[in-house]
Amino acid sequence: MSIRVRLLLLILGTLLVPAILVGERYYQDRSKEISAAVSGLATTARGIATSIDAKVQGTTQLHFGLSRARDLDSRDKAACSKFLTEVLEKNPDFTGILTIKPDGSLFCDSLNTGRVLDLRDRGYFQRALKNPDTVAIEPAFGRLTGAAVLQIAYPAYDESRQLRFVLLASLDLNRLMKDQLQNLPPGVEFLLVDDKGTIFVRSPAPHRAEEQAGASIANSARHRLALESAATTRELARHGGDAEVWATAHTIAVGGVGLHVLLGRSKSELVAAAERRLAEDMGALAILSIVLFVGVGLFAEFGIRSQIGRIAKMAQRLGAGDLTARVAPPYPGGEFGSLMTVLNHTASSLELQRRDIEELNQKLRQAQELEALEKQRLDVAVNNMAQGLILYDASERVVICNRQFTKMLGMSPLIVKPGCTFREAIAHRRETGSLDTDVEEYRTTFLRNIAAGNHSPIVSTMSDGRSIQIVGKGIEGGGWVATVEDITERKRVENRIAHMAHYDALTDLPNRVLFRERLDHELKNLSPGRQLAVLYIDIDEFKRINDSLGHPVGDELLKAVAGRLGSCVAAGDVVARLGGDEFAIIQAAIERPADTMDLITRIYQAIREPYECFGHLLTTDASIGIARAPQEGTDLDHLLKNADLAMYEAKADGRRTYRFFEPGMGARMHALRMLELDLRQAIADGGFEIVYQPLVNIGDTRVTGCEALLRWRHPLRGMISPVEFIPVAEDTGMINELGDWVLNKACSEAASWPDDVRVAVNVSPVQFRNPAFSLKVAAALANSGLPARRLELEITEAVLIRDDDAALAMLYYLRGLGVRIALDDFGTGYSSLSYLQRFPFDKIKIDRCFIKEVAEPDGSACIVRAIVNIAAARHMTTTAEGVETEAQLDALRGLECTEMQGYLFSKPLPAADIQAMLTPDRRRIADTA
Repeated sequence: MSIRVRLLLLILGTLLVPAILVGERYYQDRSKEISAAVSGLATTARGIATSIDAKVQGTTQLHFGLSRARDLDSRDKAACSKFLTEVLEKNPDFTGILTIKPDGSLFCDSLNTGRVLDLRDRGYFQRALKNPDTVAIEPAFGRLTGAAVLQIAYPAYDESRQLRFVLLASLDLNRLMKDQLQNLPPGVEFLLVDDKGTIFVRSPAPHRAEEQAGASIANSARHRLALESAATTRELARHGGDAEVWATAHTIAVGGVGLHVLLGRSKSELVAAAERRLAEDMGALAILSIVLFVGVGLFAEFGIRSQIGRIAKMAQRLGAGDLTARVAPPYPGGEFGSLMTVLNHTASSLELQRRDIEELNQKLRQAQELEALEKQRLDVAVNNMAQGLILYDASERVVICNRQFTKMLGMSPLIVKPGCTFREAIAHRRETGSLDTDVEEYRTTFLRNIAAGNHSPIVSTMSDGRSIQIVGKGIEGGGWVATVEDITERKRVENRIAHMAHYDALTDLPNRVLFRERLDHELKNLSPGRQLAVLYIDIDEFKRINDSLGHPVGDELLKAVAGRLGSCVAAGDVVARLGGDEFAIIQAAIERPADTMDLITRIYQAIREPYECFGHLLTTDASIGIARAPQEGTDLDHLLKNADLAMYEAKADGRRTYRFFEPGMGARMHALRMLELDLRQAIADGGFEIVYQPLVNIGDTRVTGCEALLRWRHPLRGMISPVEFIPVAEDTGMINELGDWVLNKACSEAASWPDDVRVAVNVSPVQFRNPAFSLKVAAALANSGLPARRLELEITEAVLIRDDDAALAMLYYLRGLGVRIALDDFGTGYSSLSYLQRFPFDKIKIDRCFIKEVAEPDGSACIVRAIVNIAAARHMTTTAEGVETEAQLDALRGLECTEMQGYLFSKPLPAADIQAMLTPDRRRIADTA
């Protein structure tokens, strides 16, 4: 029966005869109080149940939004707890929010306690697992706080329907019911129980002190009332004889779990007011009945309709989705006011939850956009790598595979893609021909290496000849990543480098390193009774050919010699080039002593044949040193040293021959080494001196100049000839330092001579090849003050033969300084008249070998005449070297030679004696002669 109907009946009752109004007033008023209270209890109970349902629904929406949040998927427990703490701060009705792993263990919680909990036995967790499409609720008492909470669990699944986690929010029932309890009329008793009758929230009830939160009302009349399917009200007897009126309302059952709201009031309290009014209002009942008729009528018509209209208007706006709708003040008392308050609170809660969900959705969209961008960048990076890459998870399935991987291995990207198993990928490789081993064997071996941390590369040769290297490495959490690289070019380069490290670049023969390795191998495997021989071969006069005809011709000659040496040896022998013009041969498995002599004979026959090298017909020879094992030892270095000594002994014996090692051969090499050491020490100690031999004009016998000659007075050996130490100085490069000293010393001493006397200084080809030589000449002239016209540099044809263009440029530069240039030892070696044509020498010095027989009837006079005539035609002077007799002098005078030099006139003299000779009368030397 509606309120309006009851009010109309009440109004009709007021129209009864005033005589019976007083008697009936009590009963009507009593009935009215009871009915109003019962109705209010039922309305309030439904409102409370509705608010709980709204909160559960709002929590469900919150769970849905939170389950999409990226922070909950993070493996960072601290970040997850921090995020839930921020959510909890915005939802104070919850005591806590946490996530539960699929195995039932606590992962993170909003309180950030770091607890370790096993929640597998919780009912809400089990129901959440069984009902993947809805939430699970369970009223309970907090294990830490003891507070009554409503556990609301939501299972979160990924796109493949795999459980990610269970999201649990603990709704504080006391906090949720606080406002409802405060708005209850006085004397109203409130209970919130579950199906088992357990009390979770109740209002204070002194008469039922035993019924606190956590107690049970199971099997009581109130419990049976709560279990009825429909919401109802009922009068129940209370212990002590008094009756109570109870109203019940049910929350929406979720997964078979629901809560029951019980509101009760003592019946005596319901009628107490009526009984008081009966005594107080008996006299004024008639007047009050009229006032009541008018007031109730107006209230029913305007007040109730107005309040219901306000509530209906708000409900319509909420139904249309406008969560900002509120019932505006003022609020009436009683159930309407409570209902309006509850509705306003519910709307506010829904609005806050919607805002939270919108914010979470916005973050979710941003996270998804960022994830998509990162995935796109990762795809670009992975697919543009130079290497192939494939990533497998712990279940042996492909996670990532770039294009280079399938391209290098000739596999189809339609087969090798995310989700493909390792076994399927291996089988596909075997089908395409890039794998020739058993599929299961390859898989087992590969996985065993990954588990053992063995990351050694696996190199496979493809059907097209390419070399592919695969490197696998395990990753934390299971699975592995493998890279594929085409190392074909790298292997080719490595092989080429290995070849270059062991073979001579010019002749492609084994070099010194490989030669030593082969010899070491042969020595270690030399069987008893067998022999081997090591032959060191030095090409005679190669330096002269190289210097005269140039490096290209010399290189071509070396290649030809290498080829001929290779044709002389047996299949098991080794021919190597040790460097420069030195070759070596290992003659293995000698069966008889004559085998080595036969090989030497074949070598000389081969290399003495003429060579055609870039238009030059060349002949050459060799000096060969032989050491045999085991006769001369089986130690590698000792054997090589003996072969080297034997070769140098052959060279010392006039070249073009061979020598077998003999124990005494080391003495000569030792002497040369000692000479080199003494030469270095003499340079450091200043142990050299210069003597000067005069140059005399044949016409007037006047001294025109002096040739500076270097002398070395050894502290133990005495005077050492330049013929002995100059070649050592040239071979070791010490000639540069020694020549600089001679040039500076001679210029300094000649500066004090008469102005028309020149000084002649010999220049080694080694010095002349130094680009800075001309600067050293200029510095010597500047430091000494000697005029350039008084310095004469004597060079041999070897200076021009090596690189005549560079040599001519140097000569012209020196000529530009004013220095005179003399061609020494003309007529020996590779004399070429083209040099006289290309450079205007100031002087030609005729070698002593022609002067020695110049006075003989069939001697060299015609040669000397030819040289003098050539020099005269080119405006050059001539100097005859080694003049020792008057007959030689008369012959030279008849041939019109310009100058002479030799013991007939003066031996080389120290600087002081030359100084005395030149002053005051230089002619006296002729008288002395």
